[in-house]
Amino acid sequence: MSDDELELDVSGSDVMTDTEKLIRALRSENAKRRVANRDLAEREASLAAELDAERQERARLQATLEANKSEIERAAQEKETILEGIRAANETVINSLPDELRAIVPKDFSPVQLRSWLDAAVPVLTKPHYAPVDGVAGSKTDRVTDTLAISQDEAAFAQAMGIDPQQLVKEMARTKT
Repeated sequence: MSDDELELDVSGSDVMTDTEKLIRALRSENAKRRVANRDLAEREASLAAELDAERQERARLQATLEANKSEIERAAQEKETILEGIRAANETVINSLPDELRAIVPKDFSPVQLRSWLDAAVPVLTKPHYAPVDGVAGSKTDRVTDTLAISQDEAAFAQAMGIDPQQLVKEMARTKT
């Protein structure tokens, strides 16, 4: 035998069983790997679908965010416009107050709080104080006084008859009603 020729000792059944075992083991390993590859492919497809769904959700949320941003900006502009109107109205009311009353106007209130305060306080602060009509200090206009007005003719008539002029006026007032 030369070195180039290789002799195999094939003694029948032992070689075949080892080869068959090896083939079966390789086939089994191949099948396991195919199942694992299929599971990995399914998992990859599932993850890709989840990722795509998340991307779509993110895009939807981004669009909603942009829409809300513009709406919030518009609402903020409207709020500022309204507050400017309230500030201007507050200044007008404050400027119409007498100088001595301007000092009691709160400085640290928001425009809305100041408006509420002015609405409540200005009518009370600027309420006119009327002088008593009968000239008596502390008298009220709805109080009936003992002194009644009488003309000179009525007073002369009452004196001619010997009656108190005030008594005559009271009697005349009572008969009129």
